[in-house]
This record gives sequence, structure tokens and C-alpha cells, in this order.
Amino acid sequence: MKKLWTLFLLAAAFALAAREVVIVATADLHGETAAFSHLAPAIQAQNPDVLIDAGDLFSGNYVTVTDGGASMATALNQLHYDAWVPGNHDFDLPCRNVAKLAAAFRGQTLGNWQTPDIPGVKPWLLLKRKDLRIFLIGCGVPDQADRLVPDGRFIQKTYDDSLEQGIAAAREAHADLIILVAHRGLFGKDGRLVELLSRHPGIDLVIGSHTHQADRGENLGGSYYLQPGAHAQSAACAIITFDVKKKKIVQIESFLIHPADNADPRLEKIFAEAERNAAKNGDAPEIPLAEPLRLPPVGVCDRDFVHFAAEAMLHAAGTEAAVYDGYADNRVLHSPATPRKLFSMAPYCGRIIACRLTRDELRGVMEEMLASMSLAKPGAVPGFAGITYQLKRKKLASLDLPAELTVALGSYRFCRARALTALRADHRRWRDTGILERDAIWQEILRRNQK
Repeated sequence: MKKLWTLFLLAAAFALAAREVVIVATADLHGETAAFSHLAPAIQAQNPDVLIDAGDLFSGNYVTVTDGGASMATALNQLHYDAWVPGNHDFDLPCRNVAKLAAAFRGQTLGNWQTPDIPGVKPWLLLKRKDLRIFLIGCGVPDQADRLVPDGRFIQKTYDDSLEQGIAAAREAHADLIILVAHRGLFGKDGRLVELLSRHPGIDLVIGSHTHQADRGENLGGSYYLQPGAHAQSAACAIITFDVKKKKIVQIESFLIHPADNADPRLEKIFAEAERNAAKNGDAPEIPLAEPLRLPPVGVCDRDFVHFAAEAMLHAAGTEAAVYDGYADNRVLHSPATPRKLFSMAPYCGRIIACRLTRDELRGVMEEMLASMSLAKPGAVPGFAGITYQLKRKKLASLDLPAELTVALGSYRFCRARALTALRADHRRWRDTGILERDAIWQEILRRNQK
């Protein structure tokens, strides 16, 4: 009897010392409004103490891109999210749109960058839940700065600097739990995540994203890693039992949360209003097409839609040549065309950059794009306009061009092309037209087909 009483007292003492906190995260929602409406009740059923979104909030859906992600931010507010870390696609629109969303979001926007264009964004956040001090460090995709047109204002810290400074700040704040919310997966442009964490011990939990590979939880050196599913197919939940007396984690239980059968009526109302607003300009006008526009099949370049898009960029920017960075698919733009239908053909579009390129620089860009064409699955498919060339076995055999010419490029290709590394530092040789590729394509449709 005495032994049972002792065990009871020990259990009671542990219960008093233990705290159980529930961390729930979403990521890579990409404006999937219907799925998110069904995921919301499942999230709320967990009664989360901390609710986080790890980025790529709105890009990918015509409705949520049209409102710049405002309806998605309203939905996060409705569910009382504590933090949002913008992902790479949250910067598909200019930085000022991220600033607008950060101002509308009632939680804290987190990111490892410093720029006057994004006021209100902080690198970390201290939350107090159930007498525990929970410290969140927010980091975007490792190469976000390299994905943006250089303007001297966007400065991104490395993950090493962010973790070193963040962990020091967490210790100064006497944090009980340190959580890294990262718009990246287990592997990144800066190497494996486990190696990064080994250089900066102290992170208890990592919320990953970006790679669209759901992970229900695994040990990663001295940290614990989990990743929500993409497109609102699942959220990630970690239940952490913390011994307050010993100041240590006793256990972490983690799992994926799947959508409920019923939808959250509040989110349905928010998204229905966004849909009505988008329909005003998205479903009209209806422009008859002389012939359908098709995305090229895998392994084929400069056909149908991507060639049309390149010509649209050339006309919009007033350049001598243009390169469009498309992809292979089986979708077809049938008559009549509308802005919403066009979006389904070109969901991710940047701004047009007009560059003064040498023949060798343009050759380098074209060779990179041709090399990236996938033979096994839908991949990059370039479209060219104003360029005379020949291919042999899907490689550039000849290029008949003047020594220099002006070329229109999408901002993503301009930023990512290795052949243009030196050019990006020379502002005298390029300009940002401010014209979105998709808007140029729509204007080309109007120019060719409207009577």
C-alpha cells in the first residue's frame, strides 16, 4: 500500500511539473481555399496553443492572387494564427504586397530579411503559453534574395547568421522551447538541414515546408522535424510534454492532421466573397480565339503557348527578342479566352525585364533552359521570339543574331540564369518594365483576336 501511495505521489508531482503544449502548422497552402476550409475544423479540434503558417500562402489560385492574398490573411486571422513566415511564392507579387499582408495579419510576420519595403516583419517572436516561454525563429527559403530582381533594398541573412542570432536571443529571453519555422525542406541550396542544425544546437522543433513533402515527424540530430502537406492536404501537429521543474522536453508526439468532412462556414464566407470579386474581372471579357493555345508536350520547346507568350513579351517590352520560361502540360486554352482561363495556363508569372545582352549571354541563357527540359515528366519549356536558331538533339546547334540586342526576360529567369550573374550587377544594361508576363500575354490575345 505504501508503495502504491509513493507511486501516486510521484505521478502527481510529475503532473504538476509537466506542461503539454500543442503546436500546429500549415504550409504551402497556395490559395487552396476549398481544401483549407475543410482543414480548418480539423486544426481547431486539436485546440492548438501555437498556430503557425510556414509560407507560400496564396500564389497558385486565380482568386487569391487577384486579391493579393488578402482573403487568405483574413482566414488566418479568423483561426487566430500566431505567426506567418512568407515563402518564395509570397514574393511573386512585389515586396510591398508582402508588407500589405503583414499589416493585415493580426499575428506576427517572421522572416530572416531586413528591408524597408517590409515594415513589421521580425526575425523572431516570443510567445507565452501555459507558463512556458516559446520562441519562434522565422526563416524564408535560403536563396530568396537571389529570386528577386536586385534593387539594393532586400537584404537576406543566411540561415547560419539567423540561427546564431536567434538562438542567442532565445537564450537571453530564457526560452523553454525554441522552434524554427523554415520555408525549406530537409535539403536546401545551402546544404542539408541536419548539418545546419549540428552547427547551431539548441533548436527543439523545426517546422519545414517548400518541398511539398509531408513528414509526420522524425528526429534530426538534436532537433525534431515535421512538415505539413501541401495544398491544404494536411497540417502538422506536435504535442510537446515539457517538465517545468527539470526544464527539459519529456516527449514529442507528432502526426498529420487531415481535412474534416465539414467546412468552416466562416472561411467559406470569406472565400465566397473573394470569388465574387475575382469573377468581376476574371470571367470577362470573353475573347474568341482564332485557334486554341496549347502548352507544348514534354521535351518540346518553342511551340504554341510558350512561343505566343514570348512574342507577347517582345511586343509589350518593345525589345528585339524575348524568352518565355514555360512548362510542359496537356492543358489547352480554348475559345473564348478569359483572364481566369489564361491564369490556368500561366499561374506563376513574374515581371518582364528588358536586358541588353551579348550573343554569348543569350546563348548561355538558352542553353541553360534547353538543358533543364525534362524528358520524363513535365518540366521547363522555353519559348523564343525574334531569335533565329537551330537545334540538334535538343541542343543549340546555331544562333544567328547580332553581337548585341535587347531581350525581354521573365524576372525569374533573369534572376536565376547563371549566364547573367555579372549582368545583374550592372544596372545600366537592364530595366524592370513593371509589366507582368501574364498581363502581356492577355494584351497579345486582345491585340490578335479582338475585333
